[in-house]
Order: sequence, then C-alpha cells, then structure tokens
Amino acid sequence: MDIAVTASLPKRGQLKSKPRVFEIDFLRGFAILLMILCHLCYDFMTIPSMFTAPASGEPGWVRAVVSFGNKIFPTIVSGDLYSLEFFFSGMFMFLSGVSCSFSKSNPKRSIKLAFVAALMSVMLDGVTILSNGAFTIHIWIGILQSLSISMIVYSLVDHFFPSFWVDYALGIFFTIILGITLYVSNGPVHWKDLTNSIWNMDTLCTNGSCNKYSEWFLCIFKIFFGLARAGDDYFSPFMTLALMFLGATVGKTLYKDRKSLISDKMPKKWATPIIWMGRHSLEIYILHQPALYLAILLMLMPSGYTLSGIR
Repeated sequence: MDIAVTASLPKRGQLKSKPRVFEIDFLRGFAILLMILCHLCYDFMTIPSMFTAPASGEPGWVRAVVSFGNKIFPTIVSGDLYSLEFFFSGMFMFLSGVSCSFSKSNPKRSIKLAFVAALMSVMLDGVTILSNGAFTIHIWIGILQSLSISMIVYSLVDHFFPSFWVDYALGIFFTIILGITLYVSNGPVHWKDLTNSIWNMDTLCTNGSCNKYSEWFLCIFKIFFGLARAGDDYFSPFMTLALMFLGATVGKTLYKDRKSLISDKMPKKWATPIIWMGRHSLEIYILHQPALYLAILLMLMPSGYTLSGIR
C-alpha cells in the first residue's frame, strides 16, 4: 500500500508551476514601470527637502532635474497628464481582478495584503517622525489599502456567488453608483477634514450644534466614495471595487481556461524584464521608493550632498 501511494506522488522536480498568462503579466509589469517613472518625477521634485546642498551651491544639472520633476509630476497627478496616472493605476486594479479570478486562495491573499498595507502605513508615519519632517508622507488609503479592501469584498462575494454574471453586475453597479455620487457631490473635502475630526471633533462643527460623530462618519463615507482624500497616494476603494469586479468578469470569461490569448509563436523573450516586474509587483511596489532615493543619493554624493539633518 505504501508503495502504491508513493508511486502516485510526483517526484521531486516534477511539480509543475501554475501556467502564466503572458499579456496579464506584461500589462501588470508595464503598469508598474509607469508607476515607477511617475514616482521618480516626484522624487526629483523632493530633492531640495530630502537632501542638503553643498556650501558651494546647487549644481546646474540638479536644478534641471528638480525643475523637470516640478513640471512633470503635478501634470500627472492633477494636470493635463492625469489620464496617464488613471491609466496605469486603473489598469493595475483591473488586472488584479483578473488575477483574483484565477486564484482559489483570495481570502488568505487579501488578509496578507491588508497586513502589508497597514504595516507600510505605520512604517511611513514612523519615518516621517524620525526624519523630523524632512520626509513627510502619510499613505493611509493608498493603492495597497484600497486593493486589500476590494479583495476582501471580492473574496466574500466569490465564495457565495462565483458566477461571472454576479461579478459583471456588481462591477457595473459600483461604476454607476460611483458616477452618480461624483456627479451630485457638492465638492470633495480635503483629507485634513478627516484627520482634524479624529484629533479634534470640534473642527468640523461650525455652529456647535452638529453631531460630531456623524460628521466623522460623513468623512469616512466621502473617502470611501472618492469624494475626500485621505493621506498621500490616495485611491478610492469604491473605484477599486468597480475595476476589480470588472476585471474578474474578464478573467472568468476570456481567461476561464487560464490560457494566453497571444499566439505561442509570438516572440516573448524581449518582454522578460517587464514580465518579471509583473510577477513581483508587490515586492517592487514596497521597495522601489527606497531604491530610487538610494540611487539619487549615490548620484548626489559626489557633488557634496547629504541627507537632510545629517552633517
């Protein structure tokens, strides 16, 4: 009996990895690459606050780099190039939905992602405190936090209603509700309204007669729907839900057999670096900013720059 059982098990090295879908990995990697370039422009913009210039003054090439960051990054996040940020961030959320339709361990993955997202928020706040404001960033509902919320919701829905029609209906529903909410809104409140309401409930009450906690929950409602920003790198959980369920719909229909729609005859070796980025997107997201700042520091050090606060 032991021999029969042993014979039925695959030998070491014979276990096959799950098949990968070329275009999903490639597009996810491409979105990550665009995100890194966008954040690099932000890093250029923050050189004067992050690094201390030498006594001899700021070299011309550094001024040019900082000027480039000041011109490009604002146009991406709130100017003429805003569609670019929505393109690569929205595509990443959509592809996350496609990937979720492939997985049977979404509850475990969503909890893991929520833990990583919360840990990152705490660490960034810690760095802000330790740097005495030289590095000030608060990511409370960034893309990881928003994705973890959406994955938890998707996991619950998919467990009880695995049909792609349910995913499609919810994706359309979230899209319509989000559009209506944005249309009828009188205007978003700034994310500071939430932080002020946490530390000082009186700041939201102009007449002294309002229900303070109801005002706080109103802020939460607006943040969830994308009507108020909370911290830096904010992404609306409601928008993420819409994109994730629509992505899952595509995953359960076009990719129900988890096979690439691209011909096997198409050369793919050229895309290896981007595919690698797509397969390691979480690790890259967590580590890319420290790596970028380290690279910038190494570039600036020969000109006499130091980190702010370090003499």
